[in-house]
Amino acid sequence: MDENGIPRFQVLQRFQKQPTAPTLYYVFDILLYRGDDLTGKPILERRSVLERILKPVAGIQLGSYVETEGKALFQLTKEKGMEGTIAKRKDSIYRPGKRTSDWLKIKARLQQEFVVGGFTAPKGSIKHLGAVVLGAHTEGRLRHCGYAGSGFSEKGLKDAVDRMKPLFVDKFPFVNPPNIKEKIQWVRPKLVCEVEYAELTADDQLRQTTFLGWRDDKKAQEVVLE
Repeated sequence: MDENGIPRFQVLQRFQKQPTAPTLYYVFDILLYRGDDLTGKPILERRSVLERILKPVAGIQLGSYVETEGKALFQLTKEKGMEGTIAKRKDSIYRPGKRTSDWLKIKARLQQEFVVGGFTAPKGSIKHLGAVVLGAHTEGRLRHCGYAGSGFSEKGLKDAVDRMKPLFVDKFPFVNPPNIKEKIQWVRPKLVCEVEYAELTADDQLRQTTFLGWRDDKKAQEVVLE
């Protein structure tokens, strides 16, 4: 959380490197309880079990929800500068490993994970790299989606290159290689990062991107264009 109690991805990134700030762990679902598989139960039934057994303490909280006021909640998240809301059908069951329309990610800010497939050479006074080359899976194939050069500190630029060095390769990893003049060092598509952007064009290219941080919790093959 930041100083105003708002969850921030960038703050979490800093915490991973220097764990000094307090964190909150929000619990919002339960899939197994005392050996019973609850995934086939509607979400409100699972919530009732969770609310019965979870006793909130410092650092562990029960994730709350509202009914019928989705638009007002979404407007509030925009005013607070938060990422967005999650909406779930009340009668939905849990489907492991599957994307369904039973739950939706409704973003106030355009932000998602992307696979890093390389980086461009630095220009001018910028050191280490110019921008990371981004991609995401569509129909099972990794497609190039754009670049992210802003959002890095000077140390962050060096750390990014150090992180990518073991993955250097000679061949591009995308089915649609970028057509630019800048020299690109390709890397095996193993690393995932979080990016904020202004829009996605009709040909699936990102505009006005900002690098927010690395997503070590995500596997590259899980990243699809949202």
